Amino acid sequence: YLYYKRLVDAADSIKTQKKTIEFDSKKLFEETKKLDSNDYPAAYITKANDYYEKGKFNESGFLYYLSQLRATDFNASTLGHYNKSETANMLEESSYLFLSADVANYHRILKMAVDYYEKEPYTYLVENDKSYKKQPVTEHYRELLKLLETKDPKVIAEIQNGRQEMIERINEYYEAYKSAFEK
Repeated sequence: YLYYKRLVDAADSIKTQKKTIEFDSKKLFEETKKLDSNDYPAAYITKANDYYEKGKFNESGFLYYLSQLRATDFNASTLGHYNKSETANMLEESSYLFLSADVANYHRILKMAVDYYEKEPYTYLVENDKSYKKQPVTEHYRELLKLLETKDPKVIAEIQNGRQEMIERINEYYEAYKSAFEK
């Protein structure tokens, strides 16, 4: 839970300062292209977690969402099956917690992942599975993008309320076990 507490504090600090986090998307895309040649979607999760541990939460979120799109492709291939790991589940929650602090940034990162997925091939599958066919972007992500595009205050409030509920659960747990964390 310290993992989540650190993330919430970072997101809230950025939100309070009313600034966006800029990052080197060119470098991120270069690194992602290298991952595209790996044989398993877990490589994206490993790199996303590396970014997370360095406090690069936008990059981490981008790779998390892309990993899920790549996993759909991988699972439709003849090369095997990818199951979500505990780290992937943690990154899903952390991506939501960080990105939902700023709905416009959340939309930007998710759209980057979807756009990258649609434009860039999963090189490993292209080269190793002759029956490979890129899968469509899941309806869940399409709906989420549409939701995040809105300027409707009710929708934004709903996203913020969902985030706040997660934060309250994290804080309750943190307070209950704070003495164990401080040792």
